[in-house]
Amino acid sequence: DGNGDTLLGQPIVRGFDASAQMDYSSVSPFPSGQRDSWSGRWSGCILNPSPSNARQPVTVSLRIRGDDGLRVWLRGGGIIDQGSYYWTSVDTTVPNIVLSPDRCTPITIAYRQGGGPALWSIEWSYTIPGVDTVTYTIIPRAYLRPSQFDSDTAEQRACTGLRGQYYRNQNRDGYPLELV
Repeated sequence: DGNGDTLLGQPIVRGFDASAQMDYSSVSPFPSGQRDSWSGRWSGCILNPSPSNARQPVTVSLRIRGDDGLRVWLRGGGIIDQGSYYWTSVDTTVPNIVLSPDRCTPITIAYRQGGGPALWSIEWSYTIPGVDTVTYTIIPRAYLRPSQFDSDTAEQRACTGLRGQYYRNQNRDGYPLELV
């Protein structure tokens, strides 16, 4: 299956994952039980955490952790590129990311599992003066959307989490198995 770094091909499993974390260290994402030599891609966007009565830009820091290859893009630009390394841990903080009060910020995570622990997480830390302070916690599902929306309707708020795609190889090649 090789070591390709492309995001081409059709995923084996698709679905919506509940939060900005994944841990398949003791289970498999596949019905076949395969636990090693797979890859995944999660995409969606992060909502601004300020309450509706205090809509303002919020500056967050993101802490990204994972085991095996990991790449993260925010607004289409790469912020983490550990995708070509195997059996390595990633623990990186990216400060000063401004989340707009009226738009979802696009995020994509690409992951490659070689063997051993299979996990990643994205935590955020921020302060909204006079409202709230959060110190590095997993981004809650309520602040994740599987795609970017131009408005904030009740129907769109009901669709939360990131869109996950899983592949049976480390190249992100092949056909998907749907997961809903």
